[in-house]
Order: sequence, then C-alpha cells, then structure tokens
Amino acid sequence: MFKEWGPLGIFSGLDKPGLYDNSAFEKVLDKFFDKEIKRKIALTVTNLDDGLPEVYSEKNTKEEIKKVLMASQSYPGMFPY
Repeated sequence: MFKEWGPLGIFSGLDKPGLYDNSAFEKVLDKFFDKEIKRKIALTVTNLDDGLPEVYSEKNTKEEIKKVLMASQSYPGMFPY
C-alpha cells in the first residue's frame, strides 16, 4: 500500500520523510480506528534503539497504536515513520 511521491519515482521522495508515500495505509488505519476499540489487543514490537520488546494494548491511545502499526510495515529510509 504505497505509491511514489511524484513523477521522478523514488527520487521525488529524497526531500520527504521516506522514499515512498504510504498515506494509503494510514487512511485504512484511520477508518479502522475511527471506531472504539472493543476487543483486547496486544501488539509486541521491538524498540530498535535499545533492542527491548514493548507491548501496546487497548490501554494506549489510538494514535500510539496507529503509529506502531505504521512503523511495523516500514523499511527505514523507504517509508515514513
């Protein structure tokens, strides 16, 4: 769920936060998190700064969970987040 920023392909993304635009995935998450989270969830991610696991759950804000999901599908330097 990504697209190139402009007519120059990935070169259009050199001045952006990533080489590709993943805003389509962000829109999907916005629709999903538009509703109240009614089920228990637990997302375990690895913090790349210290290598330690972190757990995100329904106790976190929707924006925090969305940010974690966006980062989990990103390649550093290729996509934002």
